[in-house]
Amino acid sequence: ITDKGFHVFLIPQVTSPEHNDDDRIPSQRIKLNLEKNNNLTVLNTSYTAAELKNIYKNMNFLVGTRMHSVIFSLTENVPCIAIEYEYKTKGIMEDLGLGAFTIRIENVTAAKLIHMFNVLEKDRNNYLNILKTSMKNYQEQAYKTGDLIKKIYLKNA
Repeated sequence: ITDKGFHVFLIPQVTSPEHNDDDRIPSQRIKLNLEKNNNLTVLNTSYTAAELKNIYKNMNFLVGTRMHSVIFSLTENVPCIAIEYEYKTKGIMEDLGLGAFTIRIENVTAAKLIHMFNVLEKDRNNYLNILKTSMKNYQEQAYKTGDLIKKIYLKNA
């Protein structure tokens, strides 16, 4: 944070205390374990999906563990590092040609994240070019799937 002069936001993607799944809790633990830093903001509000997407689109980069935070950011052309705790993360990032920007949660270290981030920052334009091309292909495939389902439904109706 201090070396690059960035402002870091810890953003809760999931806020469901009744299901013991509330990102605000580990965000507070992270804040408590860091030296006082004026370039760190912990957001403590529960946000809708639309609000989160709007927050993410204003970021320069995102490091995300929740895959939906990564997906929301990628659809807004925000370069991401995805921390994988479920297999789907690596698969989606590889489908988009961005598998190199995925790290298994058990392999995360400060050194590895800093290295990945430095690569991401240096190759930002290349990343965005890959994302632009792959996202277009992904969307085209999604539309084809919808059309196929519609054809099947109309055929059997």
